[in-house]
Order: sequence, then C-alpha cells, then structure tokens
Amino acid sequence: MPQTIKEIILNEIKTTVNDLKNELNIEIPADYQYKVEYPPDFKFGDYSSPAAMDMARYFKLNPRQLASDIVKKLLENNDFKKLIREIKIEGPGFINFFISEYYPQNLLNSNFSFSEYIKNLFPKKEKPSFIFEFVSANPTGPLNIVSARAAAVGDSICRVLSACGYNVYKEYYVNDFGNQVKLLGESFAYRFAEINIRK
Repeated sequence: MPQTIKEIILNEIKTTVNDLKNELNIEIPADYQYKVEYPPDFKFGDYSSPAAMDMARYFKLNPRQLASDIVKKLLENNDFKKLIREIKIEGPGFINFFISEYYPQNLLNSNFSFSEYIKNLFPKKEKPSFIFEFVSANPTGPLNIVSARAAAVGDSICRVLSACGYNVYKEYYVNDFGNQVKLLGESFAYRFAEINIRK
C-alpha cells in the first residue's frame, strides 16, 4: 500500500492513463512525470491533477473529454471509490479529488500501526531528529485563542513524533527582538516621560 493518499491517487491516475493508452494504442513519453498537486483553495478539492491537460495532445482529445474518460475509469475501481467522496472536472481539464471523511476508518484495522504509518511518511535515518517550532509569546499584545490552539496542536504533533521514536526538540519563541519590540520600548519611555512631566 502506498504511504500517502497523494501517492494512491498518483498511482491510480498513472495506471488509468496507461490502460487508456494501451486500449487506443497511444504513445506517451516514457519519462512523463505524473502530477498530483494541492489546489489553491479547499473549495476545489483536497488534491488536483493536470494529467488530462498534459496528455490531451497525445490522445488528440479535448482535455475535458480526456479528463472525463480518466474519471470514468477511475471510478470502476471499487477500492479507490472508498477513498474518494467526489471527483470534479474543473476549468480547462483539472481533475479535482475530494477525499471521503470515512476513509480514515479503513486504516483502523487490526493490522494497522499508527506508529509505522507516521514513520513511513518521513525519510528513514539512523537517528531521525526534528526541530519543531510552534507558537510565540507576543509581548505587545494579549494571547488569543489562535495561539492556544497552535500550542495544543504543535505539542500534540511533537508527542506523536516522540512516541514513534523520533528525537524532537521543541522551539518556543518569545518575540523580544525587532521593530515591534523597539516601538513598545519607545512607547513605555514616552509614557514614563509624560507621567514625570505632569508631576
């Protein structure tokens, strides 16, 4: 099984295009690099592929027509359909994938190891280490809910990585340097002088 959802989609597109190529006796350059990208906005899906637009000239088809043929063949795969909630063809021929919210449940079986899954997402080294930077204290303003959420999420990710055997060093910054802090100091000095002058 591929390590990531992105790789699953990439492999399925590659297999589907190769099947269509063989059916129609089409020649495609052997070094063609299949692409699966992240759309610029979540409303366009979780993943997107320009394969139909790239391949249209070889198939001598309109990119949207080729995209439609690719999608139709992708949906013949029942295992792949469990991964996908919806596939849309957008613009000149982008194939956009919306991942099913139920798909993670398929990972939770007796043979699934979350620790191994996380390890497979990162390059393997003898002593893998991470420097994880998250949250910072802003001395010029109050903490807010975004900072609290970032702290909880960042610390949780560090704990997961540590549980999977990685060396994790947490970085927490106090913003005590730069123009913002310089202006804060000047503001204090101004107020201090103002109070003394009034006296």
